[in-house]
Amino acid sequence: MLELSAGRTSNRVAPLLVAALVAALCAALAIPVGNVLADVTDWSLPLLLVTSALAMAPVVWGLAKRRLDVFEPVAVLASVYLVMYGLGALAYLTWGAPVERPDPRALTGASWYCVLGLIFFYVGYYAPPIGRSAVRPPAPEERWSPRALGAVCVVLVAIPVGAFAAMLFVLKWNPLVPETAVGLHYSVYLLNLMFLYQVAFWIYLSHSLRHGGSRAVLWAFFLGGMGLYAFTKGILALYVLGTLAIYHYRGRPVRFSSVVAVTIAIFLIAGGGHLVDQALRYRNLTGRSLIADVPPAQLIYRSQDFDMFPLLMMLQTEAPRTIPLQYGRTFWALPATPIPRGIWANKPVSVSGLVNYRLFPYLVEQGYFRAVSILGELYMNFAGWGVLGMVLFGLAARRLYQYLQARPKSLWAPVVYAICVNGLVYWLRDDLTTAGTTFLLQMAALGAAALVLMPRPAARSVP
Repeated sequence: MLELSAGRTSNRVAPLLVAALVAALCAALAIPVGNVLADVTDWSLPLLLVTSALAMAPVVWGLAKRRLDVFEPVAVLASVYLVMYGLGALAYLTWGAPVERPDPRALTGASWYCVLGLIFFYVGYYAPPIGRSAVRPPAPEERWSPRALGAVCVVLVAIPVGAFAAMLFVLKWNPLVPETAVGLHYSVYLLNLMFLYQVAFWIYLSHSLRHGGSRAVLWAFFLGGMGLYAFTKGILALYVLGTLAIYHYRGRPVRFSSVVAVTIAIFLIAGGGHLVDQALRYRNLTGRSLIADVPPAQLIYRSQDFDMFPLLMMLQTEAPRTIPLQYGRTFWALPATPIPRGIWANKPVSVSGLVNYRLFPYLVEQGYFRAVSILGELYMNFAGWGVLGMVLFGLAARRLYQYLQARPKSLWAPVVYAICVNGLVYWLRDDLTTAGTTFLLQMAALGAAALVLMPRPAARSVP
C-alpha cells in the first residue's frame, strides 16, 4: 500500500519522462502557435500560453521532485484544465470552431478569465489550512461479508444494466441517430443511473485489493464496465481514472509512465470513437462525408473536448446582453432537480439548459446539448467576480485529499475519493447541476451499500 506522505511517488523516470513530454508538446504546438501569431496581434495569446504553462508547472515540479502524488487532485485537475482551456484555446485559434468567431475583446476577456481561474484555484488548494484536519486513530481492519458484498454488487450492477436496456428498447436510443429533445431529456436520467456500475466495481475492487479476490472476476467486472461505457468517452475516462486511483492507494503504486500511457490510450480510442460517431451522424443528417467536408486538423478538434474556451468567449459576448446574469440562481437547480416541473413550474434551470435553449435551440432540436463548464457557470452568475469561486473549488480539492490521507486503512476512503475526484473533474467539464446530480446519486448508492456492509455493533446483554 502506498504511504501518502510527501516525496513517496515511486517513479525514478518521472522527471525525464515529464521533460520529454513537455518538449514534445512544445514541438507539436510550434506550428499552431506560428499560425496564430500571424492572425492575432494583441497580447491575449501570451495569456493563453501562460495559462497552459501555469496549469502544468506545479505538476511537473512536484513529480520531478517526488513531492507530488500522481493522483493528487491538483495533478489531475490541472491536467484537465490544460486540455480544456490551454490546448483548447490554441486549437480554436488555429483551426476555428463550429461556433462563430467572437470579437477580439471576447478573446482577451476569456484569456484573462482562464488565467485568473487557474491562479485562484491554486490559491485555494495551497492556502494555509483553517483549523486542524481530523486525523483519526488507526481503525481496525475492515472485512465485509462475501455474501453481503455480492448482493450489493448485484443490485448496483442490475440498475445501470436495466437503465441501458431501457435506453435501447424503451426510448429506442441509437447513438448514431440524433435524439429528439424529449428523448434527450429522459436519456439523461437513465445515463445517470449507469454511473452506479462504477460504485459497484470500486467497492468490490477496494475490498479485493485488501483481502484478496479472484483476478478473473475482477477483470470480468472491469471489462464489463468498459463495454457499458464504450459509447461515451467522458464516462469511460472517469471510470478508468477512478479505477487507477483505487488501485494506486490500496494495491500497488501506479507509476506516472503508466498513467500517461493509459491517458494517451483513452485519448486515442475514445476520441477516435467519438469522431466515428460524429462522422456517422453527419452522414445521416447531410448525406455527405465528414472527412471530405472538414479539414484534417479540425477532425482532431472535433474528436476532443476543445469547445470549452470558444463557448466561454461566446458567453462573455452574450451575457448580459442576450442572457441576464443569474446571481446564483443556476446553483439552486441542483436541489430542485428531483421536483417535477409539473409541481414547480418555475423551478430554477441549470446553466447548460439556459444557455442551450437561448443560444442553441437548433442543436437541442437535433439532440445535441453543449456543456457549460465551471468557468462558464461562474461567469453566467457573477460576471468577472465569479472567477473568485475557483478558490472554493481549490479548497474542496485539498480537503478531499486530506480526507484520504487521514484514513490509510479504510476500505471506504478510496471509493469516496474516486467518486469525489471524478465529480470535480466532471464539474470542470459540465455545470454543477449535471455533475452534482451524478455525484449525489453515487454517494447515495455508496451510503446504502455502507448500511448493508458495515458490521453492526454487538447488542449488549441486559442484566
